[in-house]
Amino acid sequence: MLKRKDKELVVKKTAQDLAGAKSVVLTNYKGLTANKMRELRRKLQAEGASYEVLKKSLVQIAFDEVKIDADIKSRKGPLALAISKEDEIIPAKIVASFAKENESLKIVGGVLENNYLSKEEMIALAKLPSKEELIAQAIGSIKAPINNFAGVLGSIIRQLVYVLKAVEEQKV
Repeated sequence: MLKRKDKELVVKKTAQDLAGAKSVVLTNYKGLTANKMRELRRKLQAEGASYEVLKKSLVQIAFDEVKIDADIKSRKGPLALAISKEDEIIPAKIVASFAKENESLKIVGGVLENNYLSKEEMIALAKLPSKEELIAQAIGSIKAPINNFAGVLGSIIRQLVYVLKAVEEQKV
């Protein structure tokens, strides 16, 4: 059992993490084994995110401190938070992927830019392409017209060469 000072430290740390987070995924992990929890933590840590099991009452206080409007206390089951300070989508993608493999893990909501998101919105966020994929798509979109223009110019030059070759053959 945590003492009051320990609880205050947990709330303070959680509030700091929430304030500096790009995204937070709230999960219900009831029925997930310790080994599976460790595996999920490792996957998240490899991407610069953390996964913490916290008391709902302490999370509610931390949410209130950073002015995130969510009713955490009324949620059923245990609560854990996947917090990322580096990427908006990666924690949602990792947790959603892990939840597909492990039915015990369930996404119950999340936070993006200090706005509370529902379970459905977090799952939709997890389906978005990553930042790198979006950049590659944008570059591909920019590059396509240039490549097409170069192809058209190349075909005009080829056609001119074919016409000159045909004229040369007729004169010979």
